[in-house]
Amino acid sequence: MGPDQNTRNIILYLTGQVHGLYVVMQALIGSHPVPDALREELSLVERLGRETLDSDGSSNQQVEGYQFVVNKARALADAHAARNQ
Repeated sequence: MGPDQNTRNIILYLTGQVHGLYVVMQALIGSHPVPDALREELSLVERLGRETLDSDGSSNQQVEGYQFVVNKARALADAHAARNQ
């Protein structure tokens, strides 16, 4: 297997992991008993995670990927809160 195929396999593997985590995140957010509290918790987690990325000197790609997932979580939490009002 050449380096290009190996890199492609690693990317596909990581993509599968991210998708799996997203599905789990959907289930957890959708079953949270107090949607407004969940939104507050997500804000805290977002801030703490971003501080860690900033202190680690993470690349722009890592920060963008992190923010993408946080935005998806926030959208799911907002939708869950709207359904429960």
